[in-house]
Amino acid sequence: ITTFNISVLVRGDTSETDGMAPLDPRRYEVPKAMGVFRVLQGHSPNMSARNIIHRIVDKRAAFEARNAKKVVSEAKYYESKKEYVQEL
Repeated sequence: ITTFNISVLVRGDTSETDGMAPLDPRRYEVPKAMGVFRVLQGHSPNMSARNIIHRIVDKRAAFEARNAKKVVSEAKYYESKKEYVQEL
């Protein structure tokens, strides 16, 4: 927690794994002792770790596709329009 300069650790009041197994009481022991643990009230069905990870992966794919187009465009520019000026 100190190494990564974490000032707050948040857990939602519901989880995708609720009901599967009891929550280990030691799970958030350190952040609770440090006073940085918070429970986020008001569950939103679209704010699960699984959905957030899927959104990140989807955005990365779009980012990579967009950058691939830019690389091709820049290569064409440098091949056709780039003029070099000789230094004196």
